[in-house]
Amino acid sequence: MEPVTEAKRKAFLAYKAKLSPSTLQALRTARNKAQQTARHCANTYWLSLCSSIQAAADIGNARGMYEGIKKAIGPTPSKTAPLKSKTDTALNAIPDLPVMEELDTPPTVEELSKAIDCLACGKAPGNDGIPPEVLKSGKPALLQPLHNLLCLCWEQGYIPQDMRDAKIITLYKNKGDRSDCNNYRGISLLSTVGKVFARVALAHLQVLASRVYPESQSGFRVGRSTVDMIFSLRQLQEKCQEQQMPLYIAFIDLTKAFDLVSRSGLFSLLQKIGCPQHLLAVVTSFHDNMHSTVCYSGETSKAFQVSSGVKQGCVLAPTLFGIFFSMLLKYAFKDCSEGVYIHTRSDGKLYNIAHLCAKTKITEVLIREMLFADDAALTSHTEDGLQQLVTCLFHACKEFGLTISLRKTKVMAQGTETPPNIAIDGYTLEGVENFPYLGSTISSSLSIDSEISSRIAKAATAMAKLNQRVWNNSSLTEKTRLCVYQACILSTLLYGSETWTTYARHERKLNSFHMRCLRRILQIKWQDRVPNTEVLERANISTLHSGGSAMSREWTQAVFPKTSSMVSWSKAKGEQGAQNCDSKTSARRT
Repeated sequence: MEPVTEAKRKAFLAYKAKLSPSTLQALRTARNKAQQTARHCANTYWLSLCSSIQAAADIGNARGMYEGIKKAIGPTPSKTAPLKSKTDTALNAIPDLPVMEELDTPPTVEELSKAIDCLACGKAPGNDGIPPEVLKSGKPALLQPLHNLLCLCWEQGYIPQDMRDAKIITLYKNKGDRSDCNNYRGISLLSTVGKVFARVALAHLQVLASRVYPESQSGFRVGRSTVDMIFSLRQLQEKCQEQQMPLYIAFIDLTKAFDLVSRSGLFSLLQKIGCPQHLLAVVTSFHDNMHSTVCYSGETSKAFQVSSGVKQGCVLAPTLFGIFFSMLLKYAFKDCSEGVYIHTRSDGKLYNIAHLCAKTKITEVLIREMLFADDAALTSHTEDGLQQLVTCLFHACKEFGLTISLRKTKVMAQGTETPPNIAIDGYTLEGVENFPYLGSTISSSLSIDSEISSRIAKAATAMAKLNQRVWNNSSLTEKTRLCVYQACILSTLLYGSETWTTYARHERKLNSFHMRCLRRILQIKWQDRVPNTEVLERANISTLHSGGSAMSREWTQAVFPKTSSMVSWSKAKGEQGAQNCDSKTSARRT
């Protein structure tokens, strides 16, 4: 844009200096050229952004997808308001694991190089002021000096102070009183070099974490996403309904879980599970004597020490919390056998349920907790069983220094006549029929009506936010607008659709919204009497039923590539009469 803008400026100055038909024509030509270039750049930008959003959605990268959608919607204007001021039994119960000495070997140049390549560009730097682009561009010259410094830090078990400290900026959560500090989220900006060193240590730490993570934990793991847990919970609901067995679920909410982790307890846990000396010293050094400053409305506070919680914004934080929470759960349920027991077999075809009648090759699996990071759902067939699970977790959280939010923790009962009565420390938890679990609405009736309505509402909100920047932007071509729609709107609308069991009414409702959006983008009014088939043909987009079926097929192939884990309670009797549609029926239809 700079050359054509400069040419337009010079043409304007020439016209002002000499008013003549020739200079006027030159100015018009320069303006037309600038406008054409601006439209070309805008279309190129949006097509590139949509490609990255679509690529993230295709591989299940929810974080990348929503970052792209936020970038497409544009910045939200910030408003400020005056803030209100605000005036060793568990460890001994955990067995020691052998020390993994192989994790103590000094980092290699290749590990450091990979860590630098993993830096995300466009991120704000910490107190050192070094943006990620500097390290990535200067990697050939900086790699060896940085490796020497890293090896020295590793050997001494000491991280320089400026790599520990954080600069915190505040973001309003878009809900609640702006003058209440609890309605703001702090974002920690860290040293870029410190991020690289932490990522090197993370590769060693993840090997250690894999030995303590429960199978029920889908957070902090490569190849797993929120959809895995949503799918698992819906499957559990389906099986309980098929076999006419009650299901009680408690959705646990922890208050500021990452910030309340006891650092001394965390480091002791790392030692117990076999963390070697040098790796433990490096992880400890990242947290010891750490200071932070808060930036708000252009002002910066005095530095203060942070002595609790995992280091916010650090790549080590999720894995460290995952280890801490895994050991908490192991301690909580060490003497508890409550939960949902299922029979499974993995050497047959998905639809051949008769194999589950065999006396051998059947595995009994306990489903007690369903985890994604600090989001936990506890399950049981009985109210007393769920009460026992919740009580065990509550006492374990007290031992480990975490707090369960009684107000936000909810319980749900499926297949029962009376609402659940579950209490924590004398407080009766609220029973709900619908609950937003990991971005998807779970219903006690197994209906996805609320989920469909919620997805449409969120997609409509995203559609409205893009009015000025995309739909009403005359610089963008129709093709670009349709790419934005597919990347931003459909990704929001169809989140978690792989787990849906849809009926015709759901597909009609989704397609109705789909057609309204396409007509809005193509500027087709109802008076034009254009049928839906022609609208789809002009947009070169299929119906949502076809798109959802393709996503379901990909999901089924990913979960059940060649053999399947068939789940059933073979001794229970199915419900009489017409059977409800389930995931296997949906899979057959696709």
